Amino acid sequence: MLSQARQNKGEFVAKKASDRSANQKSVKSDSSSPEGLTDLRIRLDSNVHQQIKQVAEENDISLNQLVCGILEGIADRLQPGYPVKLGSGEFVQVEPRAKCLFAGEPGRRYLSGPDEDNLEEVVELGEVWFILDYSGRPVRYSVERRKRN
Repeated sequence: MLSQARQNKGEFVAKKASDRSANQKSVKSDSSSPEGLTDLRIRLDSNVHQQIKQVAEENDISLNQLVCGILEGIADRLQPGYPVKLGSGEFVQVEPRAKCLFAGEPGRRYLSGPDEDNLEEVVELGEVWFILDYSGRPVRYSVERRKRN
């Protein structure tokens, strides 16, 4: 079980509960075991820290649960490259770029139909949730803002 050990100046440090006591056996990080946990220390802007802390409190979950859930939910949706939107329909094409990735799905075009003689082109536009561009300085974080109805 992880517990929050320290929060200050936007720094979040999580430690294993077993690390708190010298009498307890240390839990080795092992991703093959169901209990395979790893300590993670991150630095983030204090405003971001306050925002996610507030979200966790409002939803009656720990900050650790929120951060772990976000990371688990987004990890398999990260795409390498820079997304470029093309045309009026905003088809998402991916431009290869080192040190750049985005969360979302690239656009796809393919043929589909009931049989070989009745194929139609299907276009899935794709979507971009946010972009992480580490290719230059300063680092750019872009977030797609969805229009609310």
